[in-house]
Amino acid sequence: MASPDGTSVAEMKDAYEIAMGGPTQGSLELSNGMKLECCSPSIQWSADSQFLAVPQWTPDKRQRLIVVDMVNRYVKVFPGTYRVLQIESFDDGTIHGVDSPIHKPCMVNRHISELT
Repeated sequence: MASPDGTSVAEMKDAYEIAMGGPTQGSLELSNGMKLECCSPSIQWSADSQFLAVPQWTPDKRQRLIVVDMVNRYVKVFPGTYRVLQIESFDDGTIHGVDSPIHKPCMVNRHISELT
């Protein structure tokens, strides 16, 4: 998936289902050389292409929401976990999505100012 300005690319490698008929996980390779393991392909670029929002699987089969700063080359994690996070958009610093879109969906809206 190319960034909106076309300068960066995020590519999922070696993805596989984590459960029968379930969501997938794999390695996310970024064009700036960063590599993130255990990621969901439900990623979303910020409109300015500086940030990438990524659900990442934890060992207990939950997901945490991470944000990659492509310019400064760092990763930050939002507090809390999710069941299965589907990211829908990333506008004006806010990540919008749905936690568990099939079973008891819950809207998620997180602003990057919440990151420490």
